[in-house]
Parts: sequence; structure tokens; C-alpha cells
Amino acid sequence: MTATTYGSTRVNAFALVLCCMGVATAQAEWSRRSQWEATVDEQGLFRAYCILLVRPEQRIVTVSSTTERQDWAEWLLHGSQGADTRVTWVHAPDDGRTLTRYDHVSGECLPSLDGEALTFAKCGRTVASGEGVYPPGQRLIDELQTQPKIWTGLYARRKTELDTEACPATMGLAPYVLGVASLIDQAEMRVGDVLVKVWPWDYDGAVFNGYLSIGKAVKDRFLVGDPARIEYLRALPEGGWELVKKTLVWPVVPGMDKRPSQTLLQSEKRALEAQAAPSQALLGLMAAQAGKTADNADLLTRLARTEAVVDVYRLACFRTVHKHPFSMHEQAGELTDTIPQPSPGRVAKQIAWLDRAFLTNAPGTMAQPPAPTYAGRDLDAHLDFIEGVLEDAAQHAEAAFRRFSLDDRRFIEKQADGLMAGFLSAHMMCFDDDLVRQRANVKLLSMAKRLDTEALMRQALTTARIVDGTFLASLKEQMEQTPDARRIADRKTPWGRIVLAGRGDDRYINKKDNVAVLVDLGGDDFYANNTGSAIPGALATAVLIDFAGDDRYENWHSMRQGCGFFGVGILVDCGGNDSYVGVRCAQGTGFMGVGVLADLGGDDIYRGIDHCQGVGQFGAGLLLDDAGDNRYEGRQSCQGVGFTWGVGLLHSAGTDGDDEYFNKGKVGSGYGDLGSFEGWGQGLGCGHRPYASGGLGVLLDGGGSDRYEGGTFSLGGGYYYGLGILRDRDGHDRYRGSRYNMGFTAHQAVGVFIDDRGNDHYATSHFVAMGMAWDESSTLFLDGEGDDTYVAPGFAFAAGAMNGFALFEDSAGADHYVGVRPASKYGNRYHDGTSVGLFMDLGDGEDVFSGGRQAGEIDAGPEHTFFVDAPTVEAATERLKVTPLKKAAQ
Repeated sequence: MTATTYGSTRVNAFALVLCCMGVATAQAEWSRRSQWEATVDEQGLFRAYCILLVRPEQRIVTVSSTTERQDWAEWLLHGSQGADTRVTWVHAPDDGRTLTRYDHVSGECLPSLDGEALTFAKCGRTVASGEGVYPPGQRLIDELQTQPKIWTGLYARRKTELDTEACPATMGLAPYVLGVASLIDQAEMRVGDVLVKVWPWDYDGAVFNGYLSIGKAVKDRFLVGDPARIEYLRALPEGGWELVKKTLVWPVVPGMDKRPSQTLLQSEKRALEAQAAPSQALLGLMAAQAGKTADNADLLTRLARTEAVVDVYRLACFRTVHKHPFSMHEQAGELTDTIPQPSPGRVAKQIAWLDRAFLTNAPGTMAQPPAPTYAGRDLDAHLDFIEGVLEDAAQHAEAAFRRFSLDDRRFIEKQADGLMAGFLSAHMMCFDDDLVRQRANVKLLSMAKRLDTEALMRQALTTARIVDGTFLASLKEQMEQTPDARRIADRKTPWGRIVLAGRGDDRYINKKDNVAVLVDLGGDDFYANNTGSAIPGALATAVLIDFAGDDRYENWHSMRQGCGFFGVGILVDCGGNDSYVGVRCAQGTGFMGVGVLADLGGDDIYRGIDHCQGVGQFGAGLLLDDAGDNRYEGRQSCQGVGFTWGVGLLHSAGTDGDDEYFNKGKVGSGYGDLGSFEGWGQGLGCGHRPYASGGLGVLLDGGGSDRYEGGTFSLGGGYYYGLGILRDRDGHDRYRGSRYNMGFTAHQAVGVFIDDRGNDHYATSHFVAMGMAWDESSTLFLDGEGDDTYVAPGFAFAAGAMNGFALFEDSAGADHYVGVRPASKYGNRYHDGTSVGLFMDLGDGEDVFSGGRQAGEIDAGPEHTFFVDAPTVEAATERLKVTPLKKAAQ
């Protein structure tokens, strides 16, 4: 495009600004999108310019050319149909230098002419101009993919055979849920109303085929803040319908409008300095031979775009592996390899490990504690030390929650149960049909960002000094001088009581037993007090230490047994065969706090209903068990779950304990599958879709022949910007699931499942398991050494769909696959584009594959599926260099 002299005296402010030839103009003329102008040059060529977006650093304009005069506004509105050319220019407002050109006809980015940077300029004289036009095609431009997403909130069923005098509509879309703060919520729609127009589309157009097509059309045409005009019908009490018209603006999902922080960007850069995985090069070679290189690159670009706009809760460890799926193995391995073994002296190190997710740098900047004042001194000196720690912890607690008013705290305390109940009811927050609860939960999510996580980490690290191994040994020595006393000491402090008890079989069953620090020397005790848990408004810091005995911990109050609720709670049981029974948020949970339960010996039983056994939300929850044959039993959302801005860890560290993990049985699956229950746990990172990103959930088992049973969304997976990891280091293990199990993801998430060694047996009763990725997600399933058996009837073994990236690897052994064909094709109707599924069975074992697959094959199927059965990745690579890639027929 070349600049020409304006041949008309009608050069308005719009034209002057558009012409980037050194003319100084007021930026106010560019404050709104979708201003347009049509020109004609001396050769009779018409050009229509339509502004799509203005930023301080760039301006995006679509230019369409034609030799025929048009109704320009209408022509632009419908995508310049019949245009000779249609090109979008992305250029700098200051000097007109072109950054990008996109050709809508060819679907390609255009290079600069003769290698020189182009200058954008308008041509010809103006024949028409105006504003308020929103042409389609924006979603094709990379720069526009990084904008905040519009929140339509429309999930609806098609309603036909309408008969009303209110409008000519004969059909429409009837919402069955209402998402808070969405367009339909702001338009005051209700369940039962019928949407008949979303400007510029009417009820009888193709866009109204369903809510997915409307969502795509809106994304294609509008940006957050553009005017939105809708019409809907509402049934009248006396019969008939009323037509309601609303003019609003397209809203964003609350909070989902941030650019990645420097902390996120730097964390990603450091992670990518590691050496690329060999499987990445192998997939690149296979894609090149199959003619899929560009498509695979497009998928990675699409995954990266999902991380261009974030909320304040996005974890760096998640964002890196989501954008770069080949880093999943290394990053998950590093996260789990650096978890310290449980012991009294290592609780502080366990807490410090949390900073790999939160990146506050609190552990690195914590001042070293002063020299112990208790060493070699009497019991009072030890009590003084505990009191001093409580005082220091209180100061950090004050800093952690200083941005919350008293009313804020009371609201969150009351609504915390509503947040969890809403999740259990709907799982996707905007699907909660209790709108009062949904609004309150969205409010809570907005308020929780005021938490000072660094100060909270400092509080937790400070509190851990009480359970330091050296201090506990010294304290125990002093307590054993009067071991038979029921109460060795009872001191009141401004931060709660400190109680030291003897070796008797004690019962702690009264409210007066809710103390800041309780240390019990031994005996078979029964605990029903706060059990080492913070209590909002009463105890910001709480610690329980039991040195010996077969103890019982039973609470029907929520937030107990090593729970941090608006504070820090630590429970350490140093030995014995213990039993823990809780209801909600028990056994190492953190909600606006940090909670730790560390059991350091014996064969233990943990039972809870929901949100138990290593669950974090706006904080962290750790359940640490160092040895024994243990049973972990929950009904839903238990065993290593990280919700929004949370880290949940269950670490059963014994190398030879035969453990049992059970997480299902509360309610039936929302999919309606007979014999399937909801699970949502066991190494799950989960967000509150669509309002808040998920956290980091880890289930780590050190060894032994273990048994895992989970309901839906269990056993190593992620949901909505959450990262979930299940890793079992050794043993002949059995895994049982139903749907979304054993290395799974859904909706912009990351899931990692690793079993290092052992002859393992995997089985899912229904579908969707063992290395599957759904909807802009990344998943890794990795089994190391051993002769393994896999049973999955469908959608498994490197199954990617809706822009999913699924990696499945069995590294060694003679393996047997039953059910679905590995590396099968699936669809991408949500976002168009492609998915990738890479299946690799390595080693020299004699393998048996399902679905007609043959041992020793290396091939590429349709829809970007890749199958490899070879001794090593290197062997497969060398073979492909000399043997053409076989293309499988499906």
C-alpha cells in the first residue's frame, strides 16, 4: 500500500490520525474501537478502513478493497463479503511502522516487501465515515488472541416452536444456568427466559444453533468493553411473553484480565533453560514426515495464548508446563524430588518447599532465629521459648491478614463452607443454581486476593520452630522429669494457652481444651479439641505434639486436625498406630492459612468426608506420614488437592508400606454413569471455573504395593488452570477409576501421573483416563519399569481433544493393553485447530496392544496421533531417519 495525497477537502480528524505521515493529532480521536472510513482513489478503487483495536503501543486496522460502491457500514459489518482484498494491519501509532499484516483471504501473515518495514497510510479521498461497526475476523489475529475473554455466561438449550405476539421469533436459546457477572446476568435474565437476539444475530440465523456457535461468533467479532445488545423473551404470569431489550457492554470474567507478572515470566524463563526432552525431538521428526509440523506448532501457540491473560491466582509452576508440555516430566520430577522426608526437624523444610509454588521467597529472606534460650535450662525456659515463638508468629499473622477488615474476615469465615458446598454441588462455579451462594462465592474469590502470602509463609516457618527436632528432644527431656503428672504445665499467654501433659490416657473433649500449644508426653489419648488447628478470632497459631501412644483424633467440627484457617495449625504425632476421623477440612488442610499434619510412625487410618488429607485453598495443607501400612479414606476432594492459590500435598513417605487410598462414594457422577461416583482428588489441581485459577495438588507415595480407588477427576490430573501430580515411587500397585482418572485434564489444565517402577495394574470402568487431555490442556502419563496391564474402554492412551496435548509413555517391560486403540483420533469442535497425542511404549518387552495395533509399529494417524513401539526414543529416531514413517489408517 502506498500513500497518496488526499484529493478532498473533507479530511476529518479520523483521517488525519489514520494517516501516519508525521501529522500530530489528538489521541482522543482513537479512544474507541470500530471507527471506520471509506475512500476512493484516482483509479476508482474503494478501500474501507475499520479500526479493530487501539493500544498505546499499537493500532489494528482492517483494510478491505473493492471496485464497487457499497453500503459501507453494512458491508463492513458482514465481513466485507466479496472484497478483492482484506488485510489486517498491526502498526505503531507513533510512526506508522507496520508490525504485522494478516491476509484474511489466504489465512497467512504477509512478509514485508523487499525486506523493508512498511508504513501504514490511508489512500484516496474520503467518501464515507462513521463508527459502531464490529466486523468479524478478529480471532484470526494473534495480537487479539491475547485479549481478556468475554464472559457471555451463556449455557443454553435450543427452544423451538415459540409462538408469541411479542416478537416474530419462532425459536431461541433458553439458559439452564446463570453465571454471576456474565452478560446474561447483567441483563437480568433468568432460567426460563429465551434469548432471541444477540446483535447482530437473530434467532433464525446459523449462529443461534447453540451456545458454542454464539460464543465463537462473539469472540470473533467483539472485545471486552464493546457495546452488547440483546433481546430475550420472559414468560408473563398471566400467560404470553414479554420482549426485553438490553444494551450493555461485553464483560470480562471478574479478575481474568491481568498480564503475566515479571515473577511468572522469569520463572518460565528459568524452567526453559533445561535441556529439551528427547521425546520432543522425536515428535518433531514424526510431525515433519507426516506433514504436521505447522499444525503441531499451531497447537503450542494456542496453548501459549491461554496464558497471555491471567488472574492473580495463576501459579508459575502451572503456567510453565501448560505452555511447554514437554517440560512436564522434568518439572513434576523436580517438584516431587525436592519434597523432604517427614520428620519433626523437617516440618520447616516441608513448609519452605511450598515456596516452589508461591514464589514469595519468604524462606530465603527469613531472619535467622536467635540462639536458643532453652538449651540446658529448666522447663520454664522452654515455655518462654514457645511463648516467644507465638508472639513472633502473631506479628506475621497480623501482616498476612492486615488488608482484611473485621467484617471481611467474618464474611470469609461464614462463606468458606459455602464455597466448598458450592463446589461439591456444581464443580463449575457458574453452574451453581443457588445464585445467592454463587454471588457470595464470587465475592469471596475477589476478596481473598488481599492475602499476604509471604507474611503467611513467615508465620508458618516461625511456628515450625516449636516442632524443631532439637527443641522437641530438649522439651521432652524436661517433661520426663515429672512424667506421671496429668498436667506438667499450663501457662496462659496473650496468644493462647500452652499446656504440657503427662503420659496418661488423656481426653481432650471440652472447649477449654482449645489451646495454642498442647504437648502430650504419651498414652493412648483421645483428642476432640482444636487438635493443632487455628481458630479465627481466637487462635492465629496452634500446635499439637503427641510423643507416643495409639491415639484417636475425632472431630465433627470442620477445620480440625492440623488445619490453618486464618492462621497456621500444626499437628505432629511422633509414633503409634493412630486413627483420624474428620468431616470437612481435616487432616492437614489450609484455608486462608497453612495446615500441617505429620504422623511419624505406625500403621495409621485417616478418614474424612470432603476437603481432607492434604488440601490447600488460599494457602496450603500438608499431610505427611513417614512409615507404616496406612489407609487414607475420603469421599470427595481429598488426598492432595490444590484449589485456588493453594497447595495440597499428601506424602506417604514409607518405602515399603502397603497403603490404600480411597476417594469416592459421596454422590453419583454428574455424568450419570451407573456405578460411577464423584471424586475430585488424589493429586488434583483445581480452579473455580471460570472465576479463578486452580492450585497445585500432589499425592506422593514412597513405595510399597499400594491400592488406589478414585471417583471422577481423581488420580493425578488438573481442572481449570490447575496442576495435579500423582507419583508412586515403587511397588506393584493397583489403580481403579471411572472417568477422568490416572493422568487426565480438562479445561486449560495440566495433569501428571508417574509410577516409577513395579508390575502395575490400571483399570477404568468407564472412559477418559490414562493420558488424556481435553480442552486446551496438557497431560503426561508415565510408567517406568515393570510389566504392566492397562484396561480402558475408551478415550485413553494418549488421547487429545479440543486442543489437548497428551503424552503417554511406558518406559520398559512386557505390557498388555486392553480396550481402546492407543493414539486414536478425537475432535476439536470447541476452538477448531488440532490436538496431539503421542503414545510411546519403550523397552524390549513383548507388548500386546489393543485396537489392532501391532508390536514394533511407528506410525502417524489422522488428527495428529503418533504411535511408537521401540526399545528407546533414540532407536525410534534412528529408525525414522532410514525408514519412511508409516501412516496408519483409522
